[in-house]
Amino acid sequence: MPGKLVTLATFGSPIEAGIVRNQLDAEGIHAWLADKGAAGIGLGGGRAIKLQVFEEDVVRAVAVIEANAPTADDVAPGQADDRGEADGDDAEEDQAASAMDAVVVRAFRAAVLGLFCCPLQLYSYWLLARIMLHPDPLGPRNRWVVSVTALINVPHFVLWTWVIRFLLRAIVAE
Repeated sequence: MPGKLVTLATFGSPIEAGIVRNQLDAEGIHAWLADKGAAGIGLGGGRAIKLQVFEEDVVRAVAVIEANAPTADDVAPGQADDRGEADGDDAEEDQAASAMDAVVVRAFRAAVLGLFCCPLQLYSYWLLARIMLHPDPLGPRNRWVVSVTALINVPHFVLWTWVIRFLLRAIVAE
């Protein structure tokens, strides 16, 4: 009976994880992707997709991954390779930035979908608060997306404030 599953690597996208899993399967190494469903539909919450193999297959799997890893010639300057390392950038900063990018995108999606479903609008408010309280500055693209998200939320906020005010006046008048 096979042994315990070990997380061999983590990936930011289901596509990258699937490619490596297929490479391992081609070599006869059984591999599984954990958290694939949530991350694949944008609900990962910044979680990475974990590539897992049996303990006894770790050495072979690492050899397969290293043999198929891109070389310096395969990676354009400033572009991250499969290991998440970009030219001259700290990997931890890249991971934190990509997690905040995911929060910004979720806030925007929640604001747009929240126009049709109120609970998602509330979720968008919460995500915007999280973004505003984050200590690191946002990049220019993310600042633009956050601004558009806030603009989408303003009419909704004004409308519900007006409705609540009207209802409170009606209750007090009785």
